[in-house]
Amino acid sequence: MSTGESYYFRLGYDVFGPLVVGFSGWLLRESREYRAEAIAFCARDGYILKDAFDLLYPDCEIPTKYLYVSRASTLPTRILAQKNFSDVLDNAHLRKLTSPALLASRFNLSHERALELAKRCGVDVSSPVPAGRYYADNSAYRRFAELLVKEYRMSAAEGSGLFSRYLDEVGTGTRAVIVDVGWNGSTQAAMELANKGRRTTTEYLGCYLAANKSERLYDSNLKVEGYLYDEGHPFSDWFHVMESMGLLEFFLGAPHGTTLGYQIVDDVVVPVLGEFEFDDSSEGRRTKEALEQMHQGCLAYVRAHCSSKVPCVENAAHELIEVCSDPSDEDLYMLGDLLFFEGKASRLASPRPVREYLRSPWLLASEFGASTWKLGFLCRMLRSRALARTIYRFLLRMKR
Repeated sequence: MSTGESYYFRLGYDVFGPLVVGFSGWLLRESREYRAEAIAFCARDGYILKDAFDLLYPDCEIPTKYLYVSRASTLPTRILAQKNFSDVLDNAHLRKLTSPALLASRFNLSHERALELAKRCGVDVSSPVPAGRYYADNSAYRRFAELLVKEYRMSAAEGSGLFSRYLDEVGTGTRAVIVDVGWNGSTQAAMELANKGRRTTTEYLGCYLAANKSERLYDSNLKVEGYLYDEGHPFSDWFHVMESMGLLEFFLGAPHGTTLGYQIVDDVVVPVLGEFEFDDSSEGRRTKEALEQMHQGCLAYVRAHCSSKVPCVENAAHELIEVCSDPSDEDLYMLGDLLFFEGKASRLASPRPVREYLRSPWLLASEFGASTWKLGFLCRMLRSRALARTIYRFLLRMKR
């Protein structure tokens, strides 16, 4: 690789290229062992993974598919399967600090309608609050959440039916492998539930970059395998995955909006995509260009691997772990100010000066919670990687 390439291209080549090659080889072995009739890469995390897999194995006997699915598009199916209000909220994937506006976006409610409901319940739509307030009996935030769920349920049956029909029309056979970043398996759970409304029933195996079997919110009987982390892996692998997941999820972005749901066009079910989040602001353009260069670098490594110009790497995740666990000043600067979108835009790791947090600890809790690359956030804030790692691993132990 030319040393004249950009930082982001080099990151894609040196860090994510080996990881994607290693994951693809593992995925092919798992798919063959499962006797899969299709490998379904789930949007949007599966976008670059499918491109790489198809380059590596152009003559693979198992067809690959790209499924337009998301938490939003599968939510109707998951919601209809839940009777308990708390279980419904669990499916919305609340952050520790969640604003009513963010919760409303999880249920595809317009901002205008969210403002109306927030005013009726006496809550500030834009201010994040601890997630527990939405579960607490007799709280204004619970009332707001109950109104959201009530409105959503009225249209959920139609959305769930369209999702089942979409899976039928895409066609994954009777045995398929699902590819996603993984962790809780919410998409796989929804696809299993959607079998009830389909012409063809499909048995699924989830092949994820990481599998969180012990803390999964969904059916514990789902067939799931994890590449970077799974049951039986050393506990240190769990730390490495948690430290790396923020950057990994950013890298797995796709050049299209999230799947909001489905509609029928000319008697065919097609996905309804949201707007692509990277706007024309300077931050949006910089983030989009950085992601494109990372993808280009990754695929350049894949092509070099195909032509035997780079050797096989035994520990494919080594470079990713190094960057995420012990980032250089360049890594922190070049990555920290990039944008990530989950309900709203937030920077990967861009803290304020410590003195501002000393005046407002609540601000620290809010911005650290919204940060995608949390270890990077602490490294930039504390200016000590060792101290940041110690604090973050302590927080991870508390969470676990």
